[in-house]
Amino acid sequence: MIQWTTPTIVLTVSGVEGLDLSAAEEVVVTLTQGNYRLQKTGNDLTLDGATATFTLTEDESRKLMENASVQVQVNWTYRNADQTLRRAATNITRIDVGKQLYKEAMTE
Repeated sequence: MIQWTTPTIVLTVSGVEGLDLSAAEEVVVTLTQGNYRLQKTGNDLTLDGATATFTLTEDESRKLMENASVQVQVNWTYRNADQTLRRAATNITRIDVGKQLYKEAMTE
């Protein structure tokens, strides 16, 4: 992912047989880097099976420090067979943030 761009992020949850995030009660994708925290929920996400897709705005991506990684986690709430509400989450993963080569052109 590059600062000052509008990257589309595609996250696939593995290791959960039959997972359909679109059937979940709620899905939250959290990105953190230092003190910056961003959450994508609801209409921010496109859900298909075990995949959550979202796009960062230029403003969101510019707040990320270059040459560092962002921690990412997917959390979801679902109802099990007896309709009890349950929560689940992925392990925290990392996405690298690259440097915008022509940053000065973006600030003019």
